[in-house]
Amino acid sequence: MWNFTKLRTPRRRGVVSPLLVEPHARVDEEPRIKWKDNRLYARPDCIVCPIKYVCGGGCRLDSLERQGDIHRPDPTGCFFRQTMFRTALWVLLELGPEKLQTIIRNPREYRRQMQRSKLLRRIESMATT
Repeated sequence: MWNFTKLRTPRRRGVVSPLLVEPHARVDEEPRIKWKDNRLYARPDCIVCPIKYVCGGGCRLDSLERQGDIHRPDPTGCFFRQTMFRTALWVLLELGPEKLQTIIRNPREYRRQMQRSKLLRRIESMATT
């Protein structure tokens, strides 16, 4: 038989959410406290990272499973996130200021223009073959 108990969620103070647990099960407080106090400044590897505010420290469960500690991010995930961020910055810089302003001002219109140009290229390639 299942029992509903109420625990406070760590993200939103004062918001109560039901947690489905067995009547004889208890919440282990030590891991719960570590999870609850898992801010960026508590992760030493993240303090020196250049993209710490974009990334936020990565997945905490991934850190726990791969590194055995919730406060140590996975180095492979860090590498991929930093590479992805650098590549995205490079692409934005290569676009040039005029094109970048077009994308930022009206992203939906830019997406429509890109879809139209792709469609036109497909039609042209079909016509030439």
